[in-house]
Amino acid sequence: MSGKPVLPRLILQGLREQFSIRTLFFLLVMLLLSAFLLWGMPGFAPDAKDIFPPVSFSVVDKDQSLLSRKLTEQIASLSVVEEVYVESEVDARQRLADGKSLLVLIIPEGLYELSMKSERRPPIEVFLNSRMPVESAVFVRFLNNLAGSIEGVQSYYFAYAAGMRPLFQDDRTYVQAMDRAATHIVFQMLGRKSIVDIDLSGERNTVHFVISALVCLLTMQTSLLLLVQTHQERKSGIRERLRLAGVRWWQSCLARQMVGLALMAIAFIPLIAGLFKLFPDLSRSSLLLSVFSLYWISALLSQAAGTIGSKGDTVLLGAWLCILALMLLGGAIYPEPLLPGVLREIGKYTPVHPVFRTIYHALDGTPASTGTWITLTVMAVVSAALSALSWLLANRAVITGDAS
Repeated sequence: MSGKPVLPRLILQGLREQFSIRTLFFLLVMLLLSAFLLWGMPGFAPDAKDIFPPVSFSVVDKDQSLLSRKLTEQIASLSVVEEVYVESEVDARQRLADGKSLLVLIIPEGLYELSMKSERRPPIEVFLNSRMPVESAVFVRFLNNLAGSIEGVQSYYFAYAAGMRPLFQDDRTYVQAMDRAATHIVFQMLGRKSIVDIDLSGERNTVHFVISALVCLLTMQTSLLLLVQTHQERKSGIRERLRLAGVRWWQSCLARQMVGLALMAIAFIPLIAGLFKLFPDLSRSSLLLSVFSLYWISALLSQAAGTIGSKGDTVLLGAWLCILALMLLGGAIYPEPLLPGVLREIGKYTPVHPVFRTIYHALDGTPASTGTWITLTVMAVVSAALSALSWLLANRAVITGDAS
């Protein structure tokens, strides 16, 4: 190969070797998996999990108190409630008769005042839409649970008021203090966010999690083609002929990397194009660079395994097990916060961990940090060093075998 460009010839040779039934089958599987993921995307959406479509309520508020207003606000905040109409009883019943609302909720006059006293309060009347039995059953249970909550809080309030009474000599001051306490209780009971502040930073988006995990898996799966190619070159003697022809290890390695990159680009075009369309806010540069980084690292490691691995098929099985282990440690199979502390620390040193997190946040439009790219660059350098070491070990084994 002296006097001629070596790298382009190696790339063309690699493309010819990869043009086989195995490669076509791989591209077909990638296409089917991409179609499955993209077509099934609407099924992952939160709206797709609703038992029934959003419904409307009619509320007749005769009490006009803090309790009735907070009750109406809580019903309106439910994800399955499309609209809450606060209207007269005549209009509410007409809307129910026309089938435009699920139920009519009539809040009686004096509900709040009597609820804060040890007196019998008038019932809250509910009129259901007989043409919507499933929805009615769900919301009747909700209202029963709410009524039980009110009764429980009311009992605690009465106990609190009885315990506080000896501390007040003035009845007016006592009544004012109890009114303030009652108001606070109502806000805590119905305004649930006033009781505790819920940290949602650890909440997982199922759609983003599934997409990120599958993209990582398909990327590393592509690198297995290079493992098979390297393994076949060992059995056919091509590697030894290249070495005798003066081809350096990095030239052969880089040629395989480029061939695998071309195949991955062909296989990933439908998936990447679909993600660009479904996620308008997607950070495209972060997605593409992270996928490229994971491929480059896993491809180098695959070549190293194919160079020094056993000549049987066990090396391919071992590579699959390594991919699954990396996916698990990187948090792409099981959510990272749920893993044991030791595994979480080990997972930070796997290439899947930064790539998975980058893709996950890129779907929301968040670009990766500079530290992520530095980490992936270091991992790529280490992988290249391992690939070079495997080449040296293989050459030493060949020379030792020839000498013997």
